[in-house]
Amino acid sequence: RQPVRRRVPAWAWLIAGAVVALVALAIFSRQSPQAGGETHAPAAGKSALAPNAKSVAVLPFENLTAEPDSAFLADGIHGEVVIAVGKVSALTVISRTAVLPYTDVKKRNLRQIGADLSVASVVEGRVQRAGKQVRITVELVDVRSGRQLWGNQFEFELHDVFATQAVIAREVAATLKATLTPTEMTLIERRLTQNPVAYELYLRARLVEETNTARSTLEQFERSVAAYQRVVAEDPSFGLAHARLTSLHGRMFWLAQLDPTPARRALAEAAMQAAVRFAPEAPETHYARGLFAYYCENDWARALSHYQRAEAGLPNDAGLTGQIGYAHRRLGHWDEAMRCFERAVALDPRNLFDAGELASTFLQLRRFEAAGRLAARFYAVFPGDYTTGDTRARAAFAIDGDRKGLLDALAKLPRDGRDPTGRRQEYELALLRQDFVGAEQALADPRLTGIFDRNGVIKEPVALHRALVAFLLGKKEAARRFAEEAIAEYGRQPWTPRQRLVVALGVAEAKAFAGRTEEAVGELKAATDAALKFDAYGGNVVLTEAARTYAAIGRRDEALAALRQMMTGISRVTPNEVRLDPIWSRLKDDPRFEEILTSAKPR
Repeated sequence: RQPVRRRVPAWAWLIAGAVVALVALAIFSRQSPQAGGETHAPAAGKSALAPNAKSVAVLPFENLTAEPDSAFLADGIHGEVVIAVGKVSALTVISRTAVLPYTDVKKRNLRQIGADLSVASVVEGRVQRAGKQVRITVELVDVRSGRQLWGNQFEFELHDVFATQAVIAREVAATLKATLTPTEMTLIERRLTQNPVAYELYLRARLVEETNTARSTLEQFERSVAAYQRVVAEDPSFGLAHARLTSLHGRMFWLAQLDPTPARRALAEAAMQAAVRFAPEAPETHYARGLFAYYCENDWARALSHYQRAEAGLPNDAGLTGQIGYAHRRLGHWDEAMRCFERAVALDPRNLFDAGELASTFLQLRRFEAAGRLAARFYAVFPGDYTTGDTRARAAFAIDGDRKGLLDALAKLPRDGRDPTGRRQEYELALLRQDFVGAEQALADPRLTGIFDRNGVIKEPVALHRALVAFLLGKKEAARRFAEEAIAEYGRQPWTPRQRLVVALGVAEAKAFAGRTEEAVGELKAATDAALKFDAYGGNVVLTEAARTYAAIGRRDEALAALRQMMTGISRVTPNEVRLDPIWSRLKDDPRFEEILTSAKPR
């Protein structure tokens, strides 16, 4: 049945508009790109999209429900309205994550919100539940004038929420003169389930999933999985719940600190197949198929194909836009990847993960000023984030070459979530200071059970790093012993195809430190060739580590050839970092060394 709609009186909004109109406008301006391909990153918490007339943010809905157990409903419905309005490709719709800081209705300054998010209008709403009945009051407001552009009130039972969300999306689009395509109309009006209990469980599950980040624990991910399993237990045909399970299981398989096991991959595949069975052409299903191809099959081209099909139905999904960027980056499509990352950050200006990836990719493309600006702005908003702080420090060093400044900045960084004891951080700093004894002491701490590689693909044996330090100290027998220990540790567990490439590198490095030089050189080259063929982005990490190992064992020609490849392509280390590194410094007397570094240009 159709929801009951009641027009909201305009006089109340005229008063609010008058108050808002007295508040000074905060202007956010962006500098234009410089010559040489340098682009400028958006400020943290600010959108890079121009505030056009068809840009809108759906602000968190106010909860008016007295029952504590129904308090989730305002957040859940808000999230679904964001998704419904976001299906209109003619609109620019800011993500739910970005608007959560504006939950407190009493503290809202609409003009400031408009400037922060670069939007021309906002949707505000209130949700109240009494028994089976739900009431939503919604209005669309121009942020500069405070004028209500549209408003309505809806009363319905929860199973009619889909019709209500469709009306809201249609009315917002019509008011902003954004044309809906027939496909968009179909997507907006679809019913996700006929089971109101399953839908309520789905709303709860989405809110649980929102709390996950790339640094979440296995236990936190399992809570999200359990929440969606309750949904499909209630309604086994709920395709979108299966799609979300695909994403969760896929990420758990992908991340080395979670669960990269065959059993987890099988769960991801089963969830993906269920999504295909119950909602074969839904954009969310194509998104799930893309995630499975990316996370579990490492088929970047197939992932990109599914992502692009999903994008047609999810044009304002910041997460999907970011994933399209990741697929492009794996395929070596740097310009396309950067455009996607910039748009993802614009749609979700508080998405720390995508902002961190954008900043680090700027750094690897040697666009140091853009990397430093973006990292500094986000680090000011998220001062506890190790990765963003690290990028900020490295970008500054790439520009000014201030060795002491870099070391001081790195020493002051907050602890990385994957380094709970802080010993890995101490080890890396000691290496940069050429304090090999200090590095040796940090690695000897029994609490340090492994060191994540730079891509987070595997947890490397501590013995590999102890072999390196012993080698640098001239302790050949200790280096050999630790190297053999590392090789044995690599052989004790199964690895995913993506992990095997990093393992091959680690084994080759261990052989180099054990004195098996010729064998190691052949395996380093094979590992590098395989990694670059497999993955343009991750392969450059393998290239960098292999090049450094060549330098450590005195293979100058191989080291310098690899360094030239790094400095003409993308590189995880900047020219100044190479100059500082105690291993690379062994080549400073070779004229080719400085010639290669000074020839490096932004890409």
